[in-house]
Amino acid sequence: MKSKRYTISAYWLLTVAIGTIINILLISIFGTALPVGSHIAWSALFTGLGLATSESSIFLVAAIFMSIFVAAPFLICFIQALKRGRAMLLGLIIYALDTVMLVADLIYISNTAVRIFLIISLVIHLAGIALLAYGSYLGIKDEGSQSAVRTLYIRRARDGFGSQRLNCRLNGAFMCTLEPGEERLVVVDRHRQRLSVSLFGAAPAELVLPSGANNVSVIISLEYINGQSKIIISSNDSSV
Repeated sequence: MKSKRYTISAYWLLTVAIGTIINILLISIFGTALPVGSHIAWSALFTGLGLATSESSIFLVAAIFMSIFVAAPFLICFIQALKRGRAMLLGLIIYALDTVMLVADLIYISNTAVRIFLIISLVIHLAGIALLAYGSYLGIKDEGSQSAVRTLYIRRARDGFGSQRLNCRLNGAFMCTLEPGEERLVVVDRHRQRLSVSLFGAAPAELVLPSGANNVSVIISLEYINGQSKIIISSNDSSV
């Protein structure tokens, strides 16, 4: 599950996509825009509006389609970012390229009113880049931590020795006790692990989980063999 701070960062991509769509309507109808959204779309729309004439608006129509095409990657990155952290990094790269185009126009354009608008837009872009960079860091960090762990599922069979609890240790540290039919789900790292199960009056049993192994299921049972209690451990993983 993604953190709240990561989700807030991801929603900036949706904000850019929605801002771009709103600017398509504002520029096409009223000839004005909000400083939120894709600058590439803003530039294309005003260029198309300037080239449009009373006889033909083909340039404006082309600019509208181009702007929709520009908004689409932000929407796609937003949807994917809610599922996997690295998708936000792609959105960050696209938004950074959009910011480079904004800076280029800010240097080139001399109109004072337009320059003020672009400066406001640049401040918003830089804030958005910082937000997306932080979100990308959280997403990649979260994916890295998830890939570094595995689950160890332990279940004790209903062996009929209800009054005798088995003690389970992982790498020598006490982990849990198990009664017949009881189960545990433990998150461990992917390093080599040593599971030992003991009971007073019975020889302890051990199972070594090799490093890099996938999620492992273990079944433990207590049996009475040749007049002695014996602990049996079995696993579904062939590498164990």
